[in-house]
Amino acid sequence: MPDHIVPPRPMAADRPGVTYDTDAASGDRSESQQPAWAEKAIMLSTGPLFLLAFSAVIPGLPRIEAALAHGPRDGILIKQLVGIVGLSVAVGAPLAGFLIDRIGPRVILAVTSGLYALAGTAGLLIHGLPLLVASRALVGVAAGAIDTTALVLINTRLRADEQAKWMGLHMSAMMIFSIVSQPVIGDLAAIGWRYPFALYVLGLPVGVIGAMGLHDRRPRRSTVVRPEGGRIAASFPVRLALLALALGTVSYSVAIYGPYLITARGVADPGRIALVIMGQSAISAAFSMAYGRCRRRLSVSGVFAISLAAAAAGCLMAAVSSGFWGAVWGLLIVAIGLAWFFPNLATAVGQAVPASQQGRVLGFVRTGFEISATLCVIWLEPISRRFGPAGAFVSISLLAWVLLAAFGVVAAFGAHAARKA
Repeated sequence: MPDHIVPPRPMAADRPGVTYDTDAASGDRSESQQPAWAEKAIMLSTGPLFLLAFSAVIPGLPRIEAALAHGPRDGILIKQLVGIVGLSVAVGAPLAGFLIDRIGPRVILAVTSGLYALAGTAGLLIHGLPLLVASRALVGVAAGAIDTTALVLINTRLRADEQAKWMGLHMSAMMIFSIVSQPVIGDLAAIGWRYPFALYVLGLPVGVIGAMGLHDRRPRRSTVVRPEGGRIAASFPVRLALLALALGTVSYSVAIYGPYLITARGVADPGRIALVIMGQSAISAAFSMAYGRCRRRLSVSGVFAISLAAAAAGCLMAAVSSGFWGAVWGLLIVAIGLAWFFPNLATAVGQAVPASQQGRVLGFVRTGFEISATLCVIWLEPISRRFGPAGAFVSISLLAWVLLAAFGVVAAFGAHAARKA
């Protein structure tokens, strides 16, 4: 096993599915029960950096287009300033996970944080659109690597009962940063489209913290997880990646088509739409913060069932509503479900995958989640054009109900197998 892995202990409810191989000479490992200050800082700060990779340029896109676009092809490239980040995350996340499993998170975090800051702030100086798109691609690679590093730290440096808490805090920090940063980004973009690129300098302190405070530890106990009835299967990494793709499709579909649904309900004011999005972020932040507490009482499958039910019901409510407030209440209910999707998925990896494979599996899971942003448009755009945004939301709701039914079938077969055993 690589030197840097410190495997988690399981929660009491999860112990039947865990087998330990313990080195009798390893001694006590109580010093690794709590994360060091640097690890805590990385777990909380990398989520905002990941979000910023996408959000920093969005308010300034019209001004960037006015300054740099000189033809129809350039207009397409402007849109790719956001889209290329998601595709690059799909490259950076699994690559970083593969390297973390071999050389540890310290070097990966230090290098990619420097790349994040350098490529991000390059937007302050670049004058050519193709070069700007290339720099955004590097930002995406770095962001995927940075976030994967934090997820690996959570799943390998903490006990299982602490993993859920910190996974929720990781996502909550991202949502809170979204609420706080959007007005700042908008004000900077109003001054000049280049100024939001200065925010990417925030990658430097994260890299310094990683280089100075993060240590690659030698494990004292190896953990092999054997899924019990009702738990997600540990087939590496296809099933988890496909689940990430499905959950990401629900998440990104709501984010992309939500503003169109609100507009179709009679409210086209960007300010009011932004308030709805901020409300969704606030609810997601609150429920992400409570994720660890909920996991003390619920299994991974139980959390997925609740979150998928909320997403399915909320999407259906938003779709059938005839007015603005009905759509808003539906979208806010959806936010409850979406808040737990990725924390629970990453926690499932922690339970179902050996510590020596955490990096690469988490990288593939992040890839599946992010590429769904492109695939969901390919799937839903024909439906939206024919039936309107409400038709898209009915389709999203159906997908969530299908996933919920699949979890119910898996749980039923697991319970039946457990009774026979």
